[in-house]
Amino acid sequence: MVINRGIDELLLLQLIEAGALVDAVDDNGEAPLHAAAKKGQLGAIFLLIENNATMELDAEEGTGQTPLCSAVECGRVEAAQALLQLGAKANPRVLYLGHLQGGKLHRILSSSTSSLSAQLGCGGTALHMAACDGEAAAAAWCLEGGAATDVQDDQGATPLMLAAGADDAEEGHLVAVKLLVEHKANLELQDARGDTALHYAAKEQNAEAFEVLVRAGANLEAENGKGKTPKLKDGKCGIM
Repeated sequence: MVINRGIDELLLLQLIEAGALVDAVDDNGEAPLHAAAKKGQLGAIFLLIENNATMELDAEEGTGQTPLCSAVECGRVEAAQALLQLGAKANPRVLYLGHLQGGKLHRILSSSTSSLSAQLGCGGTALHMAACDGEAAAAAWCLEGGAATDVQDDQGATPLMLAAGADDAEEGHLVAVKLLVEHKANLELQDARGDTALHYAAKEQNAEAFEVLVRAGANLEAENGKGKTPKLKDGKCGIM
């Protein structure tokens, strides 16, 4: 098994023996284990974990950017396998990115016991990420795998809100809206500001998503926390 030598393992060991903190983070919030995972350096990964490096350290608090996530994001199959075998958890971000990567990574992660309805520290799920990114195939995979449609993140947003209110919405966002509606997503849930999915579509002037929601029965008279309602006029939508 070939190991990328981007990190000098002998120097790493010397630093650890000299008292260096294995979980010290850089300006991006990443620890040495993140760096080793990104580079696929198995020797460094084992050395760091043997010296009590934290496998669940989140580079961006609440987002799930753990060393395993870094390995998956960079397509490092062997590093991801090693981390899983050593006890790393496949959080929602890991599952989502693994699906996007496809191939062996997706198969490995799909066999994990992690739930597609599990939430990150920020409250988001894999379905939230797929909806937000307009990754309709990933959204369909989540739904087929039993993901709950109406989980709200720490701001109260649901996957439907994020798909409907996408900035610079693309076809994938509209497909995700239709999928979520087909799977009986709640159209009237409100976020922390009182906005519904219809408000989200109206604010970003996503007229096609707006029309899909209205046809599905979304309430045009729903008021948000400021007493504003979503409206559609002459093919354009907005908040009034």
